[in-house]
Amino acid sequence: MGRFLLTVAAFLVLVTAVTALKCYVCDGTEDDCKKSTLEGDKTKYLIECGKGYNKCMREFKNDSTPVVKNSCSNKHDCYQATIGCGQCKVSCCDEDECNVGSHVSFNVFLLAVCFALGLALLM
Repeated sequence: MGRFLLTVAAFLVLVTAVTALKCYVCDGTEDDCKKSTLEGDKTKYLIECGKGYNKCMREFKNDSTPVVKNSCSNKHDCYQATIGCGQCKVSCCDEDECNVGSHVSFNVFLLAVCFALGLALLM
């Protein structure tokens, strides 16, 4: 039973890793790229990131007019944007649709797999 659960969990993790990441893209004012706007028109703002993109990024620059940019990114570019940011905020995440705003998100699927593995190890 334990090996079966481990095999299923490994398969599901591999299948999840193979699918392309989906991120919101938007470049404009804070009002242009707010959560309700992005989620309200996913056909316009939600894209499937290409190869080499494993992060969703959201940049907020607080100049005279606050500017927001949502995009696909990768680990290196997220790091560079974070350290090169003066008066701005950069957040990067690696789950589908996670760059919609400043909210805490978690992967329910991963949580379920960990729970199942924990139970299997206890038996």
